Amino acid sequence: MKRRRAHRVPISDQLAVIFENMRLLTGDEKCVFARPRNKSGVLDENRALREFKLFDPAITGHGMRTTFRTWMRKTGSYPHDVMETALSHEKDQLVQADMRDDLLEERRPVMQDWADYLTGGQMPPRLRDQL
Repeated sequence: MKRRRAHRVPISDQLAVIFENMRLLTGDEKCVFARPRNKSGVLDENRALREFKLFDPAITGHGMRTTFRTWMRKTGSYPHDVMETALSHEKDQLVQADMRDDLLEERRPVMQDWADYLTGGQMPPRLRDQL
């Protein structure tokens, strides 16, 4: 994160399957999406962006965030605080001083709805079922 503060993200059912698949592929690696030839051993932001651009050269990191924010707003289902916290937006100092909760449970349905929207409600195949 920009300010080196923790930002917990609720995991959708679809992402849980992806993590399960990655565990089968990588074993007990410390990182889910490891990059062994990188000094830190993890997939960095630049590498991730290069991979996205192979899929579609027009993709940008900020564009994905904007798409997510626009989708949340258009659904009309989520409170403003939940949307802003989902994007880890900074709150003004007065609001930040009074807000002690990261709204993790309130954000859980947002992330599941987003995953369902992106996947058409389909689950990725489980590798363990194909072994």
